[in-house]
Amino acid sequence: MRVTKLAPAIGAEVLGADLSQPMDDALFREIERAWHEHCILLFRKQTLDDLQQVAFAERFGELAHTLTKPTRAASCTPRSCT
Repeated sequence: MRVTKLAPAIGAEVLGADLSQPMDDALFREIERAWHEHCILLFRKQTLDDLQQVAFAERFGELAHTLTKPTRAASCTPRSCT
């Protein structure tokens, strides 16, 4: 994985990480460290379905449920989907 600073104060682009694939703890720690350092991370050309998006986001902690209309993803977690 490579992190390239995008601006002097904030933001970086992350290359070489496929967020749609299962991620080991070492790679996640690198992403989390980059997030803490740069505040905003850009991951170009990622293709994630709803469950993959949730799985990645949950690595950072519990997700808030803020959907305003029912969707299939509203009842899904990486472990189950009804």
